[in-house]
Amino acid sequence: MRTTKISVLAILLICAIYSYGQEEQYQPRLKSDTICVKNCPSAYKGYHQLWGYVISNYYTVIDSLSYDNTYVATLSPVTMTPETLDNGQSIYSDRLLLIKHDGKKNVYDNVISNETYSTPDICCEKLERSDSGFSLELSAGMGWKIYYQIDIVMENGIPYIAEIRYFEHNSSGTYQRETTCSYPEHTEFPLQEYDRTIPEQIRAGHTPFL
Repeated sequence: MRTTKISVLAILLICAIYSYGQEEQYQPRLKSDTICVKNCPSAYKGYHQLWGYVISNYYTVIDSLSYDNTYVATLSPVTMTPETLDNGQSIYSDRLLLIKHDGKKNVYDNVISNETYSTPDICCEKLERSDSGFSLELSAGMGWKIYYQIDIVMENGIPYIAEIRYFEHNSSGTYQRETTCSYPEHTEFPLQEYDRTIPEQIRAGHTPFL
C-alpha cells in the first residue's frame, strides 16, 4: 500500500512539473523590447510595433491610451478576440497589459481578464483616462450585470492601485451590491501584486491589501 501511495504521488508530481513546463513554454517573453512567444503557430509568425515594443503577431492591440509621457495598451492573443475564429493553432497565453512610462517598459501578464464573454463587443477591460492616471473598466452580463473599475496611478515611475470599485445587480434591480477598496497612500498596493482574480475575491467578500 505504501509503495502504491508513493507511486501515485510520483506520478502527480511528474504531471505537475510537465504541466508547469508546458505553461511556461508558451508564456510571452519580453526580450529587450520584443514580446515574443516560443513555438508561435505558423499562422501568426512575424511582428508589429507599438511605442518601441516589437510585438508578436499572436497578440493584437485591444485598446490603448497615452498621457503625460505614459503609454498604456491592452493586448490579447488573436485567438481570444471575438472577431477571430480559432483556426486550431491556438496556444496557451494570457492577455497582457503594457505600460511605458518615462521610457521604462513593463509587461504584466496577470492583470487583464482572460474571460470570454458572450457579448461580442466585450473582450476584456477597457482603458479610460482618470483624474490622476488611468483606469481599467469592465461591464458585462445580460440579466445579471457586473461592473468593476481599477484606478491606477504612477508614483516615482511605478504603477500602483489607487482604488477598486466593484458593482453588481440583477435584471430587475431588486438586488444591488457595491464595494469600494481605496488605497489613499498610493504606494500600498503595487500593480505588480495585483492579479486578475481580485474582482472575484472582492465579490466573495475579500478586500485585498486592506
